[in-house]
Formats: sequence, structure tokens, C-alpha cells
Amino acid sequence: MSPDVAVFTASHPERPPVPVPVDWTAVERWLGLRLPEDYKRLADTHGPLDFGEYVWVHVPCVQEGRFDYGRWLEDTHREARIAARQLPEDQRPPIHPDPGGLLAWGCTRGSDVLF
Repeated sequence: MSPDVAVFTASHPERPPVPVPVDWTAVERWLGLRLPEDYKRLADTHGPLDFGEYVWVHVPCVQEGRFDYGRWLEDTHREARIAARQLPEDQRPPIHPDPGGLLAWGCTRGSDVLF
């Protein structure tokens, strides 16, 4: 018997979804790329989202006057570039803002970053 997918997709009861206004034009201009429509729809509907105790989806938002999403992306991408140095040069993935680079969008509760 396989587990019900609802276990993985239900929001955490202590951290329910809260939509936040996002200026997608400004965010995409800052990133230098267009984001997928389904990601924007998810963010517009739910805001930063915690799926159960497994996955945290980051979305562009401003908290206390800071662009926390931007800081998170910059820090996460810097850490990924540093970690990639352990790989042979021909196996290193491009990371945003490099052309075609991976863009972080979330993380797991086990500290894995999702690109």
C-alpha cells in the first residue's frame, strides 16, 4: 500500500499559507529571467509555503523592509558555487546568474536545497 500523497502536499498546521503581494515584473527584472507561471500562481495563492514537514518553497517577499528572497537566493547560490568547486570542472552545474544556471526555489527540512 503506497502512502497518500496528501501527506506530502498538506501545508503545516502551525504555519498555514499566507499570500503575499509580489511585483513579478520587478522580481523578474532583478533576476534577469522569467519565472514559470505555475510557480507565480503558487506564490500568489499561498505565499511562502511549507509542505508538511518536508519541503519549504521560497517565494519573493519583503519582510521588515528587507528583500529576504533576494538575500536567500544570493547566499544559497554562493554556497552552491562553493560546493560545486569540489566537482571536476566539466561536471560543475551552472548556477544563476550564469546563463542557463540553476535557480534555487526551496529546501527540504533535511537542509537539501532544491533547484
